[in-house]
Amino acid sequence: MNSFIGFLIGIIHSIAAAFGAPATQMSPSDLVNQYVFLPHGTATNTQQAVSQTAKSQDNSISQFSAMPMASQPLTIMFSGSDSDASEHLQGNYYIEFGDGKSDAAQDSCNSDNTVCTISASHTYASPNTYTASLFWAKVWPSNFIPEKIADVQITIGSTTVSVPGMSKYTDSNFGFSFWYPSGWTIDMAQHDIGSMGKTLEDCTLNKTFSVHGSALSNGVSINEYYCPNRSITLRGAGGANPVGMDFKYYFDTDTHTWMETDLSDPPNGSPRTTRAADVSNNTMGGLHIFPGEARFGANEIIPLSAKNFLMISTNDVGGYIQEGLFAKTILATDPSVATPVSTQQQIAAIEAEKSAYRPDESITIDKSSLMASPGKPIIRGTAKGLQAIGIRVADMHGDYIFGSGRVAVDAMGNWQVQIENDWQAELSPGSGTQLPPGQYIVYAATDVNDTQAAADSGVLNVSPKI
Repeated sequence: MNSFIGFLIGIIHSIAAAFGAPATQMSPSDLVNQYVFLPHGTATNTQQAVSQTAKSQDNSISQFSAMPMASQPLTIMFSGSDSDASEHLQGNYYIEFGDGKSDAAQDSCNSDNTVCTISASHTYASPNTYTASLFWAKVWPSNFIPEKIADVQITIGSTTVSVPGMSKYTDSNFGFSFWYPSGWTIDMAQHDIGSMGKTLEDCTLNKTFSVHGSALSNGVSINEYYCPNRSITLRGAGGANPVGMDFKYYFDTDTHTWMETDLSDPPNGSPRTTRAADVSNNTMGGLHIFPGEARFGANEIIPLSAKNFLMISTNDVGGYIQEGLFAKTILATDPSVATPVSTQQQIAAIEAEKSAYRPDESITIDKSSLMASPGKPIIRGTAKGLQAIGIRVADMHGDYIFGSGRVAVDAMGNWQVQIENDWQAELSPGSGTQLPPGQYIVYAATDVNDTQAAADSGVLNVSPKI
């Protein structure tokens, strides 16, 4: 059917109209016929640019306009035309407004019923992004499936996404953006951690970088892949993951569907299969998130297109940093790639990432605990953002003597990520041995296996017995 629908969308806030600010316009998308938005405070008066031309999917041209309606909540005026109206005489037009409500549209046709104009208005209760759909339904038979004629996306209210304490990074070359804690570092250097810098067959590694706090493990890594065959192969069999598999995601150009195929036998003994990939998990930018091959779900795959992929991996081998919350904030810079969720939903996704990620770690030694009697001195301190620390003891030349191993932070079970928690450690060179009188350097480290880095240090004075 060669039908053409144009929606005339009016979005004007009566209070803002008095300011005469210029209208904000978005470009047409491949996914909907037209985006038009006028955020609160930027609406124009009726004499200014309230109309535009836009190309529909069948290359016809339609006028779009904005008209002042109610002030709060906003009321939208929909109108359009159907140039194939002769096929739609025995039925009715109606609009689903995208907020769970729908209503019949008024139509008026010319004398020979070849062209009909359609109009309707609807009041939205709250600012958000909505997709309204125009349908035509036959009067008879009653089981006739309504025919969707056109979609239009409307953004009502503020479109500014901002979360205190979070920053946005955009990689314009590869075409995506993400949000991260403002105090973190974006590090383009190579690191032997997680999946950073991992090579994949039939794909070119474009760039790899880490986004992390003061410790590299407190963050995620990102690999950018260009895969000319429209597929990405992941090898999980035979590695540390006891239920790992080899599998591949690819884009089927015939069905325009993302597919997943097994390249090794499933651990449960079932046969290998090829199936449509699960596309139910998406970023706030509408991009699909596919599970990776790493153990414990430690990495995820996001296709930016049929040939460009992102691998998002946790840098924390213990799995504390959930890369999935980071991945949720990714958007494509090209608006035609996918449709983002509403402004409010984007803010909620960024807030979820913010609340889940631990702050930069800090460790302090209580210097008053460094005055000790012979035996097994107990030193104390505080730590933030860590559930365990490492204590190292050296002589006054800095030569390593012994380490305490893993010291639990707040062993009473009241550990909280956002506050300073207490810790204490009993220092003993070994079973049944005591620390002789003298001076020692005590190091408190963020990494229990790191004998070099230390977040804090002090001189321990072990006095002789009196």
